[in-house]
Formats: sequence, structure tokens, C-alpha cells
Amino acid sequence: MKKYLHFARICLVFLFLFLASALHPQTNSPGYSYTPSLDPTVMDRSVDPCVDFFKYACGKWNLKNPIPADRTAWSVYAKAYEDNLTLLRNVLEQASTASQRDTVTQKVGDFYTACMDESAANKRALAAIKPELDAIHSIHSLKDFAGVVAHLQIVTTGSSMLFGAGSEQDPDDTEKQIASLNQGGIGLPDRDYYTQTDAKSKEIREHYLRHIQKLFEMLGDPYNVAQANATVVMQIETRLAKSSWTAVERRNPYTLKHKMTVQDLEKLAPNFDWPLFFEKVEAPKFATVDIGAPQFFQELNRLLKSESLSDWKNYLRFHIANSYAP
Repeated sequence: MKKYLHFARICLVFLFLFLASALHPQTNSPGYSYTPSLDPTVMDRSVDPCVDFFKYACGKWNLKNPIPADRTAWSVYAKAYEDNLTLLRNVLEQASTASQRDTVTQKVGDFYTACMDESAANKRALAAIKPELDAIHSIHSLKDFAGVVAHLQIVTTGSSMLFGAGSEQDPDDTEKQIASLNQGGIGLPDRDYYTQTDAKSKEIREHYLRHIQKLFEMLGDPYNVAQANATVVMQIETRLAKSSWTAVERRNPYTLKHKMTVQDLEKLAPNFDWPLFFEKVEAPKFATVDIGAPQFFQELNRLLKSESLSDWKNYLRFHIANSYAP
């Protein structure tokens, strides 16, 4: 009984705050499309709150807000997020068009305008990534390959070009940071996208293959060449994915710990010039590197031998274009 009374008091408090907000709605600034979060019209007063408080408080909201076609779920939180994006966009657009602006507003507005200048971006076209494409074109050996991969990892911060590289807390000594390498190199979100055989997974791979081909066409490849290059990229990524840990396996920290020296790493994957890579990414001197997925780097080593340099250059061309595509 006490628990019920406590719950009832909490409900009454929230209901009071709900109604208070409705009686004193927020005043929208001119030009801002923003809906207050608390809206009394979403209540379904035909429902007895003591029978179904959720339907009483939110019944009409559900009716007014069906799940959008491009979403798998929808909620007041998701809607609030979208409303906030709209509000921020309006702030930025006003900052870019206002006739009288202070220094800060001008900087914000000009930066937004520059980012949204689609005609200028289209006119610039591939010039935006020409230095990276030229670097890829200049690869004549696997030694060159390692240096260019290092450069591309720097200019595409946050992506895992070919593999993931960085630093991490030493799993055996939390006072230390050590170098780390991990699986990566794929364009789809997870290895299972490449390995699962259900209809939906096959459909996703078909769409992804067309996406790869389209980017090659945008890079200037003829249709047939783009199609062949897309197939090669998909084959490389599939082999990298199959050699990666599953999401379940990655939950075990002991699975991911494989500390070794650079010399040991060179023995594990000798077809990649690791000293050159670490030099080009300007890594500080270190004694230990933690290899998150040794079997991945063994497969990468085999691929570096079995795939032609031309195929690897096309793999890099796609991934640099894909990383800049947004």
C-alpha cells in the first residue's frame, strides 16, 4: 500500500509539472520551428488514469506520431532530438543570413554557409581528394603501400583504413598507454554483414556492392571497370571480415590481448612494412603493441601477397572516396 501511495504521489507530481508547463508554454523565437516537449493535447482524457496511466498521459501522442518510414522505432526522445536538430539548423541559417551580426555570429554563419555551399562543392568535385588519389596512384611496391596507408589513416581520422591503429590503456598496467592495432578495413558496420546468409543480409550486400560501383564511376571509371573494381573490393573486404572476431568474441577482453614487440609483429605479418607505417604516422617510440586480432593480420598478410597491387590501389581509392562521401 505504501509503495502504491508513493508511486501515486510521483505520478501526481509529474502530472502537475506537465499541466504547469502547458499553462505557461515556451515562447518561440521568430523563425524558429520548435514544439515544446510537454503538450497537453497528447493526453487521452477518455482513459481512466488509475487503470492505464500511460494511455491517459500519452495515448494521443502515439496516434499523432506513427513510426516514420525510415525508422525502426520512434519515441518522444527521438522526436525531441529531431526537433533540436531543426532548432539548431534554424539558428545556423539565421546566423548566415542576418543583416546585422556580431563577430561570433558572423563566424558561425559564415562557417555554416561554407559547409552548405553545394554548388561550390560540386564544382570542386574530386579536387578535394586529389592529393590522396595522387598518393595512391604513386604506389609502386608494398613498401610504398605501407607509407600511403599511414598517410590515409591520418587524413581520415576516425576511420579504420585497412585496419585500426592507435593507442590504448595497457590491459596489464592501467598507468601506461601502449600502441594498439585492431581489425578493420571493411565498409559495412560489422563482420556479420558479410557472413550471414539470410535474405536481408544478401540484399544489404547487393546494395553495398552497387554503392561501391557508383563511387568508382564517380571517380571516373567506365561502367564495366567500376563493376569489376567493386567486385574486387567486396572480395577483399569479405576475406578481412571473415578473419575478424565476432561481436560476441570481442566481449571477452582476454580474447583481444596479444601484446608483442614490433619485431614479433613483423614475423606475424611480414608483407606489410610496419616500421615505415609507424614512422609515417609519427608514432612515438614504443616497446609494446597490443594486437587485438592476430588472425586478422595473418589474413591481411596473405591478401597482400595474393592480391595484385592494382587491386589494392583500387581498394584504397574506394575507401578514401567513401570516407569523404558524406
